[in-house]
Amino acid sequence: MEVSLHGLLVGVGVAGCCVLRGAGVWSGGCVVSVYGILDSPYLGCCSLYDHHHPTGARPFDGRCWDDPETHRLLIGWASETFDGWALCASSPSLETLLPMMPSGYRIGPWVKPFAAYKPNVNPGYCWEPVIFHGWRTGRSRDEATVRDFVSANITLRRGFTGAKPAEFTAWVLDFLGVEPGDEVEDVFHGSGAVALAIDAYFGRVAHPDDSLFGAAS
Repeated sequence: MEVSLHGLLVGVGVAGCCVLRGAGVWSGGCVVSVYGILDSPYLGCCSLYDHHHPTGARPFDGRCWDDPETHRLLIGWASETFDGWALCASSPSLETLLPMMPSGYRIGPWVKPFAAYKPNVNPGYCWEPVIFHGWRTGRSRDEATVRDFVSANITLRRGFTGAKPAEFTAWVLDFLGVEPGDEVEDVFHGSGAVALAIDAYFGRVAHPDDSLFGAAS
């Protein structure tokens, strides 16, 4: 029997075990949880992406990211779609976004030792918040404790504003508690860096170049 799960074809086998069929790739094993990484254009920054508003079936598709309601729709959709998710944001947007959050969220800072400074902006913006919801609980004492922050340099020469380093994505997946057999969706594909880092995390591809001037992905 096949059913649809978040846009993927899922074959249900013996003992309820699932085989995912997505993007032309087969992955064996059972899906324990489905997670989403939400790296949309930040509130007030839609112009950095030429106000590109692709249409689609999701409630936030076709809407401008300068509108707080678009982010509210994204958060509601993610909460209904995924077992857990991580929302990338800017520190100035927290005042608007936090009242939209479901209960039980947690904020983890991405601290950037090397950051882009802007003229006449002092103090500079050298960290970005990631809002987590629905991470895996009940971890054993044998598992390494995941820090609630990550320190990683920004990437340059990726050809896309806001591209995330692989170290950042690995931290997000660790925070969520992703395990083998889980499914992770890069909701906003952007440069492709997050999707590539997800594949590397699961051992499907080699780890990408995570240096400051790493090649575009």
